[in-house]
Order: sequence, then C-alpha cells, then structure tokens
Amino acid sequence: MADSNQLRKNNLGGTVRKNDDINTESNFNSCVEKTFNDICNLYPNYTFKHEKSFLNTKLIETLDDANVPGEKILLGTGNSGKASPDGGIIYIKCSDNNWLPVFIGENKWQEDNPGNALERAVKNLVYFQLVLIKYDYFPYLINLNGGIVNESRGTYFDRITMVGGFMPINKVHVKSDPRSPRVRPFSFYMNKEFQFNAINKVIIDIINQSIEYLNEINKL
Repeated sequence: MADSNQLRKNNLGGTVRKNDDINTESNFNSCVEKTFNDICNLYPNYTFKHEKSFLNTKLIETLDDANVPGEKILLGTGNSGKASPDGGIIYIKCSDNNWLPVFIGENKWQEDNPGNALERAVKNLVYFQLVLIKYDYFPYLINLNGGIVNESRGTYFDRITMVGGFMPINKVHVKSDPRSPRVRPFSFYMNKEFQFNAINKVIIDIINQSIEYLNEINKL
C-alpha cells in the first residue's frame, strides 16, 4: 500500500494521477533539460538560465514597467504566489543585463474523458502573456499527449487555440503581429505518445526564433 507521501505525490486536484501522466511529465522535463544544454552549446556567446517559477510580485513589477494603468492587488497572503509551468522558463541574458524568456513549456497528459489538464495549461498561458506584454513574441509551448488526442475532440481543442487566435496546431509560433498585439499565437503540439526527439527540435526552434526576434529589437 502506498504511504501518505506517495499518495500526495500521485494526487492532483483530488484525482489520482496515472503512471502515464507522471512518466510523460518526467520525459518532458528531461527533454527540456537536454534542450537547455543543447542551446548553451549552440550559443556559447550568450548566457542562459533555467528557472521553475515566476513570482506574482515580479509580474506586478513587469506590468508597472509596461505602464499598465490601475491599482494592482495580490489577494494571497505573503509573496509566495507564482506560476510554475511544467517545463519551467528558459531565459537569455540581454545586453542591458536583464533576462527575457526564450522558452516557456507546458506538458499535459489527458485520457479521452472529461478532464481539466488543458484548462490548467491555459491559466499559465494567460499569465505569461502578461509577463511579455511589452513584446511582440511569445515563446510558449503546450504539448498534449494521451487518449484525448483524436479527431472527435476538435471542438475541445478549439477552446485552447482560441486563446492564440485559432493558430494552426503542430507548428511553431513565436512572433506575433504588432498590428494585432492582443493576439498572441503559441505553439500547441499534440500526439498520443510523448515524442522526445520531436519535442527537443520544437523547443530549439522556439528558442532560435526568440533569439532572432530579440536581436531584431536590439535586446542582445
């Protein structure tokens, strides 16, 4: 019988997590770690860091820096509120010594039944849209695996792609059109099984395009 610690680890929102879910998340994290090392080798003249979370207090600072009007109040107690995407955030050090994201990653496993895995991913997606409110790029990846990936679920997936302006799936999207700054396309990949090598290439592509954009606006 599993002890209480193990039950807590395997429990998410009152639903016992399946081994496929846990294994896929582990594979995704390993893939991100490998990609981080790949990028450090590909771009030896740049400095990168990989962090797990982004604090709400830092988000408020970001909004103030972007001159977003209005009072901003945190309803939670203390300064511990944060967003923690499954794959964390990979940053690059800019020429002004500030750091900007070049990759933000979510990985979800969902069976072909009612669930809220994707809705949880969208919560973080909206959060990081605010983090990058000043910029015309969005290096965000949602990778979805599991039985939910089938043609009969198109309407369900539309609720996710709607957030990015109904952009095509299984395609990298990083730069957004400055003529429609509120529409932030993102990369939404789906496959029944986790594809380590394919996702490694997708993450590298997202980072490459992010670096290209940051060079275009003279940030690097």
